[in-house]
Amino acid sequence: MSEASQIEITIIGAGIVGVNTALRLQAAGHRVQIIDMNEPAQGCSSGNAGVIAVYGVTPVSMPGLWKQVPKMLMDPMGPLTIRRQHALKLAPWLMRFMKAGKPQVVENSARALAGLVTNSYRDYRQITAKYDLDEYIKSSPILAVYESRAHFERDRYAWDLRRRNGTQWDELSTADLHALEPSLSAAFDFAVAMPGSGFVRDPQGFTHALFMQFIKNGGQFKKTKVLGICPNGGTTVLNTSTGEITTQKTVIAAGAFSAQLTEQLGDKIPLQQERGYHLTLSEYAGTSPRHAIMSPKH
Repeated sequence: MSEASQIEITIIGAGIVGVNTALRLQAAGHRVQIIDMNEPAQGCSSGNAGVIAVYGVTPVSMPGLWKQVPKMLMDPMGPLTIRRQHALKLAPWLMRFMKAGKPQVVENSARALAGLVTNSYRDYRQITAKYDLDEYIKSSPILAVYESRAHFERDRYAWDLRRRNGTQWDELSTADLHALEPSLSAAFDFAVAMPGSGFVRDPQGFTHALFMQFIKNGGQFKKTKVLGICPNGGTTVLNTSTGEITTQKTVIAAGAFSAQLTEQLGDKIPLQQERGYHLTLSEYAGTSPRHAIMSPKH
């Protein structure tokens, strides 16, 4: 039997999205192959906060964000960097990004995001129960910490947007906050705790464990880089660094590289990379946090 006839669905990308997609397709009875230019569970799936963000309905572009752009660009550690050689090419994307921050567009985006994330913790618990991987996820409220209640009130628009889309939280006094999270700096004296969620203890380990379940279920993996993608009648031909792969269906789950592939199919997605912040502490002697913590200000 030829390789083409064996492969029903090929997924480009062996990160958390690609692997979860592969498992769902296998459960529906499909023959699935994953390909990636790296080993499984690399890239963003190897290092991230691990938070299962059931509250994550606020889009990146929000009303008034444009006023902060000059300050962001002046800060070398800020969230926005535009390389000089890419400025002109990026300009149309930036204009679309700013328009996406209009209030009505934000409301529509939040509703769409709520449909994706609201049940994500429940869904992940179903996955871990099915594959006996419960130890990877810790049930925990997510803490959003502030230096004062006044700082929290400055974020009122975002919190009202979350509330309108189903997010609930409990306010914590200074004493309650530090009793709940002793490792936290004394500089923080107000927080909200969002229940009904948790975090992944080891994002890379979790993704790899799911990948091994995919292989155990009969899935295939090939380490190769996709150079081109072309529909061919009822199939798709993937031109890779190790030769051509013909597949009946293709799923693109390649993270920041996805737009380069979809454009070859005539679907131009305005996707840009978001800077990540990832620090691993070796031989840390302090008190470890008990919860997933975010600081909207920082």
